[in-house]
Amino acid sequence: MIDLTADDVITSSNIIKNLIQTHDTTAMQEAKDYYNNVTGENNFLRKLIRQKVNYLLAKPLTLDQEVKIEFDFLTDLGRQASIQGVSWLHPYIDKKGKLNVRVIEGLEVIPIYDTEFQKDIVQIIRYYAIEVVENERLTTRYRVEVWDDQKVTYYQENAEGNYLFELGVINPQYHFQMDYKVLDQVVKTEFVGWGVVPFFPLYNNEEKMSDFEDIKTLIKSYNSTLTGLATNIDDFQDSLLLIKDKSYTKYSELMAIIKEFKILPVDDTGDAKYLTLEIPVEARDRMLNILKENIYEFGMGVDTRKLAEGNNLTNVVLKAKYADLDLKANEFSVEIIKCLKQLFNIYNPNLKVNIEFNKTVIFNESEQIDNVIKSKGTVSNETLMINHPWVKDVKKEMSKIEEEMSKIDDNMIE
Repeated sequence: MIDLTADDVITSSNIIKNLIQTHDTTAMQEAKDYYNNVTGENNFLRKLIRQKVNYLLAKPLTLDQEVKIEFDFLTDLGRQASIQGVSWLHPYIDKKGKLNVRVIEGLEVIPIYDTEFQKDIVQIIRYYAIEVVENERLTTRYRVEVWDDQKVTYYQENAEGNYLFELGVINPQYHFQMDYKVLDQVVKTEFVGWGVVPFFPLYNNEEKMSDFEDIKTLIKSYNSTLTGLATNIDDFQDSLLLIKDKSYTKYSELMAIIKEFKILPVDDTGDAKYLTLEIPVEARDRMLNILKENIYEFGMGVDTRKLAEGNNLTNVVLKAKYADLDLKANEFSVEIIKCLKQLFNIYNPNLKVNIEFNKTVIFNESEQIDNVIKSKGTVSNETLMINHPWVKDVKKEMSKIEEEMSKIDDNMIE
């Protein structure tokens, strides 16, 4: 590993090359391949990650302050962090002059931290493959972006694997430009840096681990067991023929005789019979069920098939079944808040925003309504509306009720 400090200026081709070569992305790539089902096997990882992300982020966030940012990036950000252990939020100013964000996967980013505490990010190297034309042929090379708190510098890999200062673009360039207009005419342009490295990490958990790590061995064992069973069934789907005291060298001729004449010649002391091989299907089924239960147990997810088999699904039972998923989602929500607060800080450093997640919770609707009815008179009507499963917008619902009550009062006066 190259000895790099925060005081080094990353402009050397050798430094960039060494950082990329020593950037260990093996675990990230393996998890990504499993999630994308490159191997064509059972995709527990995809189901567990989508379950967690949708449970926590499918519904819009509730913020106590107005923030003019579209949060449609959140599910992708959360999914990438769950797969690779980290994803990166990259803010930029779009062509309309508005703050926008882009999700960058962990595979592409190498963070450089301060030398004293190894906590603050002082530079970011982002590298990704692009296609270029060399000698009239299309080939793949890396493009590199080196970001600090003010500028970005671009490099491009050449045929020898060295990284050269990129020409043909403004290089280096500030993070964004601000155009000042009078009567729709630009009278002044100012080039500006964010003052921070504009890459904010979303870690999957405090350990910065992928959701794949805890269940990797279990998933591989499950797929191996299932593949072995399928192979056995395929290999031994026909019976074996046991022949005693008779040797054959040309088995194709033997099988032709059996097929055509339905007889098998043997010696006086000989015998022949078919053998059926027993495949331990029941034992393997038990093994598969145990592995599957452990995948959901240690993956902290919910096996929805088992959930559907339940007859007495009260809200207490459902809450217990979702307890592990809820714990995992709560841990993830802490990391999301850390990431978003960095984004809010460049949007408005004085803005203090409280973030509330609206989880997608499965519940027994009839029981919920019954509890709301029983609570009337002990809590406010607004609290009843908030907890009623049919009410989507409490303020609108309260307004409608007031309007209906007003009409009733008017009719009574008439």
